[in-house]
Amino acid sequence: MNQAGLYNDYEVCAVFTTEAPEGAGTYVAVDVWGTDADNVYEVDVLPVSGSYAVYRFQNKTMLKPVSLRGREGIERDE
Repeated sequence: MNQAGLYNDYEVCAVFTTEAPEGAGTYVAVDVWGTDADNVYEVDVLPVSGSYAVYRFQNKTMLKPVSLRGREGIERDE
């Protein structure tokens, strides 16, 4: 992975529309690829519960820099 570039402010915006029944574990994932499929960052958004988490996969090991938490703005459209 690039260790030379230091970013002070980086933002990824997306709008997703999903149809999921109440209580479903449906999620949308955005992956930011590193050197290969074993080294990536993943942001999971769970629209039913209005929560998100950030995972880092490093050499096939999963790390959780941001554990699952709620976020205003991730809403279920009734």
